Amino acid sequence: MYPPAQYHGIVVIETAENGIDEKSAALRNLLERPDIVAALAGRLAIVTPTRIRLRPPL
Repeated sequence: MYPPAQYHGIVVIETAENGIDEKSAALRNLLERPDIVAALAGRLAIVTPTRIRLRPPL
């Protein structure tokens, strides 16, 4: 419903638990990777505390 190509990028944070610590860890994981942040425009990133999946642009 929200095509990433129309945005500066979409980030989905996936965590097993709903706590702030796990969500913070996932966000920290993304922000510690400036190469991923720079490549985010027009793409979908699915971020977990231990992994980042960056979908190719449509």
